[in-house]
Amino acid sequence: TLDAPITTAIETNFGAGELKTYSWTGRIENVGVEHLRLESVFDATNAKDENHSWCAITMENTRDAWVRQLTFQHFAGSAVAIYESCKCVTVEDCLSLAPVSEDGGYRRNTFFTMGQQTLFLRCFAEHGRHVFSVGFFAEGLNAFVQCEAIDALDDRGAIESWASDTLFDNVRIDG
Repeated sequence: TLDAPITTAIETNFGAGELKTYSWTGRIENVGVEHLRLESVFDATNAKDENHSWCAITMENTRDAWVRQLTFQHFAGSAVAIYESCKCVTVEDCLSLAPVSEDGGYRRNTFFTMGQQTLFLRCFAEHGRHVFSVGFFAEGLNAFVQCEAIDALDDRGAIESWASDTLFDNVRIDG
């Protein structure tokens, strides 16, 4: 059984490919976070304060996981960041409100994945920079479905470099 989407050409004349068996010891499976409100405390006298929490939820070395019905407020970086060692993660019904940071660099990548087979479903972001984005060499079959953003500050989709096979379905972005 092959449990890996092949979204890029693997023909010999394009570099080829190979299959290998592997096991991933230490990977966390079947875990989730749900029904929380997370707020980062910041200096209210500084609208661009960055001396506070950057990311609300990050995942690494995780498979078959979820983030559900969370509200994030005032984070400088990401509400949810899924890293390249993750597979099969669902992020649904989450709200990111009033981020506090400068507008640049790795800031306000609101709903972000570098993982594989990540689904963002019915997520909302305001004042984000890269509101719905995939990072460097994201392996694909990542989807943003029925998501919405208002006052987006920059582009969305693949950032940093090339990424493979990202779906945007019924996504509304103002900005």
